[in-house]
Amino acid sequence: MTANINQLIIVINVLICTLLIPSYVQSASPKILFVSDRENSKDIWTMKSDGQEPKNLTKTRKTNEETPTASPGGIHMTFSSDGGANKARWIYIMPLDSKGKRRNVTEGAGETNPVWSPTGTEIAYTALAGNSLSIYILSVWNWEPKINVKAIEMVEPVNITGPPSTDTHPAWSPDGTKIAFSSNRDGDLEIHTMDVVLDDPDADNPPGLLQLTKNEVVDWQPSWSPDGTKIAFSSKRDGNWEIYVMDIDGQNQVNLTNNPASDQSPSWSPGGAKIAFSSNRDGNREIYVMDIDGQNQVNLTNNPAKDITPIWLSQVLPGQSVDSDGKSATSWGKIKSNK
Repeated sequence: MTANINQLIIVINVLICTLLIPSYVQSASPKILFVSDRENSKDIWTMKSDGQEPKNLTKTRKTNEETPTASPGGIHMTFSSDGGANKARWIYIMPLDSKGKRRNVTEGAGETNPVWSPTGTEIAYTALAGNSLSIYILSVWNWEPKINVKAIEMVEPVNITGPPSTDTHPAWSPDGTKIAFSSNRDGDLEIHTMDVVLDDPDADNPPGLLQLTKNEVVDWQPSWSPDGTKIAFSSKRDGNWEIYVMDIDGQNQVNLTNNPASDQSPSWSPGGAKIAFSSNRDGNREIYVMDIDGQNQVNLTNNPAKDITPIWLSQVLPGQSVDSDGKSATSWGKIKSNK
């Protein structure tokens, strides 16, 4: 009898989790967010991972939206827009289904590159701090399918890196304990990692600071693999922008793209089998996808517009895992805890 009750509880929990996730998140084909100017201004678009069904999510004419990321589970997205006071660039949040209104959650200057934490409770982003750029963390909320974006209260963001160095392009580790970022602490932009400390952080001396790359050119735009073992990034060490991958201690740095074009903005698929990136190898900026060893590089967008900064839409809620193909998420660990 007890076993039957436990099985019934598992079934009920699975049904609840399924009902809470909108149909556009449950789709068999994971989606990619990206920026495109194909309707004149820069807007946030989405498409399937094969390039089909492109859709404009922001549809603005007087503002330019950039650097999108999605919340865990793909319910909301955050992005940077020059729709702030006097065209200031602020961080915004809006539902991914485009049915709700956007809401700015910052009111600073030069704010860009927002990225959601794995738990959905914080957003890290880049903003001006004096005459340099710093990494800030803003507390938002835990994932909630029916959150009222308009009801979000403004809170004070925390500067975790601080001037005088330029620190940009934050990327959370999958377990949320570290952030990878690009910093010019040694004179040029290099990839670093640091521990995440929100209670009284030491911005002048970030905890656990580790420099992963060291050369005389720019390395930036780090992207952590879903299993936490690799970091993809953009580098100009070969004379042009290429996509590299390395271990999280900086070892085994490998050029994946290796061509005369400019390849930037790598993003791992939810299952870790693919990397999306932007390239101008066809004469204008397009979104490409490739295997994690650099093979099978395919143009997904293929149009005269400028398509940049792809970000895979995560279908994984906090506590879930995802298959290597990125097409199916499960949360059995969370469900079993209800026994």
